[in-house]
Amino acid sequence: MLETSAALLLAHVLADYAFQTDWIVENKHRFRVLALHGAIVFAASWLALGFAGLPLVAAVTALHMATDAAKTRFVPARLWGYLADQAIHISAVFALPAFFASGWAQGLWAAHLPAAAPAAMALAAGALFATRAGGIAVQMLIAPLMERDWSLRAQVNGGGLKGAGALIGHLERGLAFISVLTGNVAGIAVLVAAKSALRFSDAQKSRKVAEYVIIGTMASVGWAVLTGLGVRLMVLGLAPGGIPGLLLP
Repeated sequence: MLETSAALLLAHVLADYAFQTDWIVENKHRFRVLALHGAIVFAASWLALGFAGLPLVAAVTALHMATDAAKTRFVPARLWGYLADQAIHISAVFALPAFFASGWAQGLWAAHLPAAAPAAMALAAGALFATRAGGIAVQMLIAPLMERDWSLRAQVNGGGLKGAGALIGHLERGLAFISVLTGNVAGIAVLVAAKSALRFSDAQKSRKVAEYVIIGTMASVGWAVLTGLGVRLMVLGLAPGGIPGLLLP
């Protein structure tokens, strides 16, 4: 059953963070756009399972669409709503397979891919969730701070390369995620220290900027660490011997 969840988790992350455009997010209140997103979830889930488990795929898709519809109509665009939405989606990935007989084992990939394929899917899903989903969460966390203080917004946004902050965040979370998987906890400390040193001169000029950097960095690294811990447990459940060179028990 865990293999099925790994495949569905990858499908969910791809549907929400790789194949969901800004246009879909902004127009999901329209049924046609919501149905388009549902079709992407369905296709990604069915493909990930090796074209098996149609009833399970339909149930995952229906719950995903219902959750997104409720969020779009009734939940404000705040961090708590985003977290609740993702919690429901991910919970469904792990809970629903228990109610259906067909899943990964009946699919095409189970017979033709190596036994480590579900573990690789979990790793890929975790990497994308740590970087892309984490970026959205951190942005939603600090957005109210920026909205309330125009001077902070001017200091943070002025003078830097366009898009550099988001790229730095992705790299930061990706490195923290890998550090957790490999058991290199010291790497996280080095990462935080390096970023602090690089932003030291900016932080000296303004206490607001210093606090902004601390909040953003701690939230970003914390998201990646928690994601890494969850994925590590999942991978070890799929491959108790670990993955040589990357993840050991």
